[in-house]
Amino acid sequence: MTQLTAGVRELKEQLSNYIRQVEAGATVTITVHRKPVGRIVPIGISHKGTKITKIC
Repeated sequence: MTQLTAGVRELKEQLSNYIRQVEAGATVTITVHRKPVGRIVPIGISHKGTKITKIC
C-alpha cells in the first residue's frame, strides 16, 4: 500500500489527485507544520488496519 504525506495547503490544492490515489489504495497522512494530524484511508481500512464493515 502506498503511503503519501501532504500538508493542508497542498491537500486543498490537489484534493482530486489525492482522492484518486486513495481510491487506488493509497493512504494519505495530513500534516500541519510537518506534524501528522490526520489520515485519509480507503473505505474498508481503519487506522489499525482492521476492516470496517459499516459506516454510520
